[in-house]
Amino acid sequence: MRPSSAAIIALLSLSLFLSLSRSQALSLAAPLRLAGTDNKVQVGEVVRQLSELQANITKEGEKAQQAYERWEEQVKNLTDKINTATSRVKALNTTVAKVEAANKVIHEWITNLTARIAKDEGELTRATRIRAIEAERFKVETSTMNHTISLLERTIAYLECKYGNGSTSLRQTRKVQSLAHSLATIVQAPVASTTSTTDDAPVQQAAKDAYVSVGPGLLTKLTEVLNKTKSDLNSTLKSEASSVHAFQKLKQSLTTAIKSAEEALSKARSGLVDISEEKRNLTLAKRDLAKDVEEKAELNSSNKAKDLEAEMKSRGEEIQALGKAKEITNTCTGGAHELDLTPLPEADLQKGLECLHAADKVLKEYYAKDTAHKKAEAEGKIIINMLLEIEAKVQARLAQKQAEELAKKKAEAERQAAEVARQEQAAQQQADQDDQDDQNDYGSDSDYDDY
Repeated sequence: MRPSSAAIIALLSLSLFLSLSRSQALSLAAPLRLAGTDNKVQVGEVVRQLSELQANITKEGEKAQQAYERWEEQVKNLTDKINTATSRVKALNTTVAKVEAANKVIHEWITNLTARIAKDEGELTRATRIRAIEAERFKVETSTMNHTISLLERTIAYLECKYGNGSTSLRQTRKVQSLAHSLATIVQAPVASTTSTTDDAPVQQAAKDAYVSVGPGLLTKLTEVLNKTKSDLNSTLKSEASSVHAFQKLKQSLTTAIKSAEEALSKARSGLVDISEEKRNLTLAKRDLAKDVEEKAELNSSNKAKDLEAEMKSRGEEIQALGKAKEITNTCTGGAHELDLTPLPEADLQKGLECLHAADKVLKEYYAKDTAHKKAEAEGKIIINMLLEIEAKVQARLAQKQAEELAKKKAEAERQAAEVARQEQAAQQQADQDDQDDQNDYGSDSDYDDY
């Protein structure tokens, strides 16, 4: 038994409904409410927002780049400053080291010269002191000798005057011991002056007593003693002259050496270089260098280069995502600012919905990343919501369009089914009529046969 035409139409309608996508079926089952009956969408506002956000991000990137360039310039300036300061510190260290080494040598030279001068001065002082002692001893010895010579000469003169040249020899003396005693008595006799003869009474008395005691040989012995004393005096004078000459020679040598050493000492002291200013400058340079190094370390610790690179990459990706979303949106709408969904066919609505979904997907995928540009995320979400709102309107209009098409198809199917039913009914009626006619014809034939 073949199914009726009505059953076939019902099956076609069910197949058409089931052929719709699940989302379309849900939309047909519960269509989204549009704002009133307005089916117009402001896609141009989305494009404007995308362009504005792109421009803002680009501007923000430029500012960040400028800030980075200022930071980079600051780091460069600090690097140059550190290099200059390092060279200055090195130069000052070299200068201070060289001067200190030179000063050290000069100080050693000064120490040696000072020690040499002190040694020579000490030797001169000792030689002067010894010379003074020798001079004093010479003075005493020569004074004594001159006194003895003077005394002997006066004594001999007195005896010769008093007694003449006696012929009695020294062997005729009573005792040799008496001669020695007599000589000692004469020599030690008190005298007022070694040259005066006015106060020779004590000496003359002693000589007289000695002569009486010793005899005429006393004159001979006194003459011998006088000659011996004069000889000793001459030896002493020569020795003193030699000592004085040696002292003067030593003194001249030491004095010249001391003077030369003092001149060298003065020259050495004048060669000392005062590096207190250089040391102070070195201390300041080291302090400034340490400060600059610390400041540069703080700048580098901020990871500005790495952060900027990450931000620039993120901004670039965001600008690319926004540009792609804008391109897709423009492709969907043909660049129109406002789009009326009412006259659009289902295919265009479906294509527009797919484009909007693609643009929405691009933005969602970017802002879902951990490396997304967080500063513009809020603005991006606003645009995403705008796209979702437009998608909802397009989805609703598409569902409405599909419902209208389904209603038309259903009405057409019902019309066709009614037409089929009418035709079937007419056919049935014609068949019934034909059957009736056939029966009528058969009855007539029977009557004829009976006839």
